[in-house]
Amino acid sequence: DAQVQLPGEGWERDEPSGQTEARETYLSRSFPSVVDLLITRLDRRRKTSTAVLQAWLQTWLGPTRRRDRAVFRVLTDEDRIQVRPADGAQIEHVMLDARRVSLGKNAASWTEIALPRNSAPREHVVEIWQSSPWRQSSVVRTALQSPRIQGTSWTKRVYWEVVLPADQCLLWPPAGLTPEMKWQRHGLWVERRPTLDATELEQWIGASHQEAPSASLPRYLFSGFGDVESLDMAVSRRWAIVLLLSGGALGCGLLLIYFPVCRHPAVLFFGGVAA
Repeated sequence: DAQVQLPGEGWERDEPSGQTEARETYLSRSFPSVVDLLITRLDRRRKTSTAVLQAWLQTWLGPTRRRDRAVFRVLTDEDRIQVRPADGAQIEHVMLDARRVSLGKNAASWTEIALPRNSAPREHVVEIWQSSPWRQSSVVRTALQSPRIQGTSWTKRVYWEVVLPADQCLLWPPAGLTPEMKWQRHGLWVERRPTLDATELEQWIGASHQEAPSASLPRYLFSGFGDVESLDMAVSRRWAIVLLLSGGALGCGLLLIYFPVCRHPAVLFFGGVAA
């Protein structure tokens, strides 16, 4: 596991046949009184690797701020993990195996998390809190980005939970992810609720227990696998949806009242088929 170099002149490497030992032999025709050797130790350890086994992303959207909690269960043999927040976001703090840790920076501005040294791969749970500005409007379509761990792309199982303000709702589910929702009675209404709550997701991934979002807030849960870096979604205020539907119903009623041709059976038939 070493490389030997002879800086002086007149040395030749001898390679006898049938040599069984892992050694090198050098010969010289002169008889130097001093021999200079340059010995370099070679590091033949295998390349390090990091794999994300599970991931849970929880996003709160507020009137002026967005806050994310990203939890990753990783399998690694490295002595540090490098993470980067989403564009425009700032990392607030990080926990490693349910303990808050101090952070460092490398030359590429990646946040570094030191890990205990191990000769064999070991599982760790990394929890990242980040926040960023968020502008609330009547209807908004956006792509939510998650923090990234350098050197990883494939995730076996991902849950992404979105918590909206009380006066907003999701217009349609994001593409590429499966809704994990069920119909549940809530007072006089029936609404869709996630199949897993925050406490169950913490137990699933092995994260620390934190205060869960209020049960009165709209919550949406999606699952997937692979490279899930962002979530494309469209949200709207509830009053904007009511106003749009009410305006459409009023417009249809006025057409039926003031334009008799719209009340013709053929028009009603083709309108119903098209709808």
